[in-house]
Amino acid sequence: WISKLLKRPFEEQVSILRSSGFNGIYIDRRGYDDRAKAMEENLSKLLNTTPIVSKNGVQSFFKMQPTGSKTYEFPPQ
Repeated sequence: WISKLLKRPFEEQVSILRSSGFNGIYIDRRGYDDRAKAMEENLSKLLNTTPIVSKNGVQSFFKMQPTGSKTYEFPPQ
């Protein structure tokens, strides 16, 4: 499911997560060359919020309102 999700455009990924009942996105900044700066900027604009950041600055979390509760089913390819 995740590998199919990651093939979608970023904005669509967030929409699919919300419609599948997710209420947040966790980021480990160590996994990004820019420490997830670009991703966090995109999420801040898309979700109209700022992240909760861990005390050590390594993790961030974006709260979001789920719009559904049924796991999205990708169409067959």
